[in-house]
Amino acid sequence: MSTTSSPVSTFAVSETPGGHSDHHHYEPHPLRRATTFVSSGSDDEEDDAAFHDTVSVITGSSESTRVDTDESDTLAEDLERLDTHTELSRVHDFLEPDVDSEGPELEYPAGLPGQVAPSISGSEGSSIARSATYATTATIISFGVLQLSLSELCDLITIRSSLANAEILSVESYSQRVNFITHRFLILRLRRQGRKDVYLRLDRRAASEISLTKLVFSGGHTVARDEANLSPTKSRLIEKSAKAENHLSFSAPNFPRLGELKLFLDVIREELLLYKAWPENCWFFCSLVQQYLASSVFSTFDFGHLMHTTLAKQVRMKVYERISRTFHQPQLPSITRILEALKAANDVPESLTKNFTSVMKYSLKYDQQQLENTDGKRPDDVGFFAPALLEFNRELVSAGKLRWATLLGPYAIQLHRDIVGGLTLGWKTLLTEALYDYYLNLQKWWRMEEAQAAIDEAVKLRMERYLKKPDRHRERLLDFKIAQYTTRSSSRDPAGAVGMSKDAIPLCEMLNRQENGNRTIVLGRIHCHHAQHLALLLRFDDACREYEIALQYHRLLLTRNPNNSDYITAVAVDLYFMTDALMGAFRLEEALTAINEALELWAKRFTSENPPPLTLKLDNTNTLSRKADVLGRLQRFDEACVVDLDVIKGYRELYSADPLKHPEGQIASAQDAYADHLWSCSRFQDAVDAWNQSLTTSSALVQRRLAQLEEDYGMWLAEYCLALNRRRITLDQMAARADQVTVAETCSSSFRQAPALISSHYIPDVAFYLREYGTALMHVSRLAEACVALEKSEKLYRQIRHLNPYFHDNNLAVALHEHAAALMSSGQNEEATKTASEAVFLVRPLFVLNPDRFKLLLARTLLRCGGSHMWNRGDPSAGMQLVLESLELLRERYATHRFPTSAELAGALWITAQLEIAAGKVAEARDHFQEAIGIYEQDGLVERAREMVAADAENRSAHLAEVLYRLGWCLQWTGRHDLAIERLQEAHDIYLRLSLSLQPWHKPSLARSALALAECALKVGRPVEGAELGQEAMAYFKERQLVNPGTNDELVIKSIWVVVQACADQLEFARAKELLESEKEALERPVQSHMYPEIADDMAALRETVRQLSQ
Repeated sequence: MSTTSSPVSTFAVSETPGGHSDHHHYEPHPLRRATTFVSSGSDDEEDDAAFHDTVSVITGSSESTRVDTDESDTLAEDLERLDTHTELSRVHDFLEPDVDSEGPELEYPAGLPGQVAPSISGSEGSSIARSATYATTATIISFGVLQLSLSELCDLITIRSSLANAEILSVESYSQRVNFITHRFLILRLRRQGRKDVYLRLDRRAASEISLTKLVFSGGHTVARDEANLSPTKSRLIEKSAKAENHLSFSAPNFPRLGELKLFLDVIREELLLYKAWPENCWFFCSLVQQYLASSVFSTFDFGHLMHTTLAKQVRMKVYERISRTFHQPQLPSITRILEALKAANDVPESLTKNFTSVMKYSLKYDQQQLENTDGKRPDDVGFFAPALLEFNRELVSAGKLRWATLLGPYAIQLHRDIVGGLTLGWKTLLTEALYDYYLNLQKWWRMEEAQAAIDEAVKLRMERYLKKPDRHRERLLDFKIAQYTTRSSSRDPAGAVGMSKDAIPLCEMLNRQENGNRTIVLGRIHCHHAQHLALLLRFDDACREYEIALQYHRLLLTRNPNNSDYITAVAVDLYFMTDALMGAFRLEEALTAINEALELWAKRFTSENPPPLTLKLDNTNTLSRKADVLGRLQRFDEACVVDLDVIKGYRELYSADPLKHPEGQIASAQDAYADHLWSCSRFQDAVDAWNQSLTTSSALVQRRLAQLEEDYGMWLAEYCLALNRRRITLDQMAARADQVTVAETCSSSFRQAPALISSHYIPDVAFYLREYGTALMHVSRLAEACVALEKSEKLYRQIRHLNPYFHDNNLAVALHEHAAALMSSGQNEEATKTASEAVFLVRPLFVLNPDRFKLLLARTLLRCGGSHMWNRGDPSAGMQLVLESLELLRERYATHRFPTSAELAGALWITAQLEIAAGKVAEARDHFQEAIGIYEQDGLVERAREMVAADAENRSAHLAEVLYRLGWCLQWTGRHDLAIERLQEAHDIYLRLSLSLQPWHKPSLARSALALAECALKVGRPVEGAELGQEAMAYFKERQLVNPGTNDELVIKSIWVVVQACADQLEFARAKELLESEKEALERPVQSHMYPEIADDMAALRETVRQLSQ
């Protein structure tokens, strides 16, 4: 998750900071017409008496049929009158009157319920049937919420001009879990002229009287219960468990009005009379309404996106056909409105004034012809309008008016689509250009899903033209193909991109031959891109071969013209990216050679360009950073430190020159790498200082991103989380566990606050943040929370693993590995074994594909899986084979990477020996304990840990205690009790100090070290110390039993045995008898332990002691 960028030559895809689309997919919106909301009378007063009485009470209406045209009335005045007709005491809380709310009392038509509004289809029967359906629905006000049916809301809108003309400022979609089912609803914010804003909630539910069982037996169909609730307070409409999924806001000059939405709701009421469990449910209802509102050109998704647009396609199309026929509107009515808004915003550059006037003239004429068109013919001037709009869009982009060009893009496309159906194929070529232009704009907004759809269609249409005239369309088709696989790669779909880049290669080869080698540099770039896609799929050897081909093409050009900066850059970039594949294949010496050659080429450009551009400095600094990484992998840490200093200096210069393009994150990343290399060459104090500098740098970046986040949440959320993660990585390297948890929680929760923002592009990031958060929680023993976070991470990785199985299986395996550790620590041993086994299953194919890269991960997962069998009450031999396999892998790695692997190898030997003891192989266990002791002593792990503590006592003491504890255990089993006591006592003292210094997660280690120390004390004849330490351990293990019943049984019994044995050694039989009687219930439970296989003998001895003391 580094913020260091790759060379910024023509090879790199430009990415917009933030990586989030804050605009939605635009669809044609019906042209708004002047609508008069008038109700007619009804003769069916008796049939609708109940409903009319309710409305009359709410509104204070009489039997007059006067229609409301006075804007001074408010809902508050009408609702306050309800207090005289209801027992509820909080009616006045609903809507507070405004200063100018005094006005005449509103009167309603007596026959309102019978004919609430003219039917769109003109069918009187359907309108009456509709009112009859809802006539029994009670309209009440409760705790500041006016509860209506959708039909009653439409009736109220029809007769209340204040509501009909209310502007819709925003619409939000919410989800809520109800009885294991996700229910969705909408919240609309309404602005009424001269009055306070109110909020409207729209729901679709099954009939209230039907149970879930009846719904199932009815085939999932029931009468729809569409509800509408009004309140001046948003919080009263939203349950605490509901979560916002998106937020669509509208801007001036034209807000959609509630009266216009009412016409759309009328269609829904007539077409969607039934509620269906699938698909015509609440999800479909919310999607349909929000899609209609989102089609306004003045709408923007502040976060999230339009959801479930593919549900019930046929019904959706039927609804839109109805509304289109009702309005008698053209397909593209909003071009003129966009142009008018562009002019009103004074965003028309002077250079485009003439073109703007021409486009506006065409647009007005086009709209007029569309309105007058009754026979479906195409307007006369559309052939002139379409290319003029396309050219005007391009000019807007050139002038920096990207937003307006993006708004007009879909309409330019649709105009060309209209023409393509009946004219020559030349118009299809222009349609592909319109699609391509729109793709470019969308990509700049990072709306990758829409961009991908646009370029896919453009490629398909251009391919049709290419098949008819290959020579004429080959060049443009190649451009489209490159754009297509670039989008796939940017969308993190390397599996799709690798096929597309492969298809582009023969196309470019033909074009290169046709142009006598003029496309050689492009051909080399495509091979380089193809290699990058292969590397993302972990096919490193194949990637290296493709890089070699790219280098052949580019070196050929450089040989012909050695001073050409483009050719120098092309070769240097090939070498830079090739080092990634070489490192992936563990061909480290070759990687170092390649990176040195790249640096020589950058130096050649430095000498020829004075002053060198910032892009060249960035490329050179990134290449230096890659060299430091390679040197670190070669364990040449001193050389890596020297290069790191040059990297830090380079990024500081770039930051000073342009802080926006080169933020502090690059500096912080370089400081982290420098600290890692310092630490690896035992310069611990210098490393801590470098990490502290990195924390300071990343803190400044976090504050800057936080300020940007407050200005534009959607645009800067991803960058803010990257900055936080930069800080979390440093804290992790410093082992600052508590601070790491805080930062990781902030990072992961930032995305959870806006879950609809999580498009497929961001899922890997969110999964990563959740995994790191879960790991951080586990380090501080917040195990239940850790398991939840890791489960969520695993779910996301499973969701996207099909896009790149090799890459995401690696991440999923790491999450499962950490999850198994959390489960083991919380006593869920069987679940831990299953989870660890799945991790091994995922890593084995990766290890076969690339043994060097995945050897350590496979060894760790095997060790975790095998170790889980030690705690799982099964056959310990089941884990023995896995642990021995892990041991061999670690020994292989130890031979080539000694110090990074020594502690892990010693830990694996420790676990192997315990499993062997459980299996009765004591001799083999002692041999492995002795081998572990040899590693601890020969590699000086204790001394090295002490040096770490001297540099950073606060964060590194736990590491020293763990080394001492494991070493003491090994010494105890090999009979070196005095030295074992010395090591265990020091470990115990460290854990005690840490537990008392607001780090309670060290208490389990404190108790285990106390128990091991107590056993050693008994063996060397120090029963007093043994009794005290045994009591300490027993108290903690019993406390844990209360939290997790059924866990730590064997540890409780072992600690009881130690205390009783210590009392017997001191001849304190009364004290021993008292303890045995108090723990009688614990002693009667059957206990089996693989960590303490002698527990059965201890239990038998304790029972015999009880019998003797009882006599």
